[in-house]
Amino acid sequence: MTRNDWLAALRARLSALPAEEQESALRYYEELFDEAGSEGEALAHLGDPARHAERILQESGVVAAPAAQAFGEKPKKEPFYRSVWFWLCVIFTLPFTLPLALGLGGAAIGVGCALIGAVVAILAVIASALIGGLVLCAAAFFFLPGSPFAFLAMFGGGLVLSGLGALGSLGIGAIFAAIGKSAKANRAKKAERARQAQTGPEGPKEGSENA
Repeated sequence: MTRNDWLAALRARLSALPAEEQESALRYYEELFDEAGSEGEALAHLGDPARHAERILQESGVVAAPAAQAFGEKPKKEPFYRSVWFWLCVIFTLPFTLPLALGLGGAAIGVGCALIGAVVAILAVIASALIGGLVLCAAAFFFLPGSPFAFLAMFGGGLVLSGLGALGSLGIGAIFAAIGKSAKANRAKKAERARQAQTGPEGPKEGSENA
């Protein structure tokens, strides 16, 4: 910290005083710096400017400003949900927002149930085609001795149903495999981002590795 930095910090902390009192206090400390043997000795002797600012403000009957505001930082705002106005708005709008929220929640649940039902229905159709085709192929052998044409018709139909069921099973398996692959890729990307956040985009430095 230099002389100018020290005086600027003191001036920032004395912002609650009138301009004349600020200038008077600053002139006093400027004279102390001028009379000191060196700037370093003056800084070591004076120490933290906040201590001097607090004393001056107390002598002037002014409460010391918080440190964050003294250095130009914006004070942290309270979360909006702690505000009285927020809760008043919630209470007065509850008769309108509650039915809307329940309606949206019910719609979301309905859509989710519809999707689950559609997936279950597709799986049931595929399983029915596969199992029904196998049963039809097995039942065709009962007609083989007396009616070869019936055997061929039933056996062919069973093969078609079984083939459709097998194709459906392969399609469903491919879809789930793609979903799993996409989820795995997303997890890998997140892990890579976390690694880069810790080590930087270029990886750990050579000095740290050698250490």
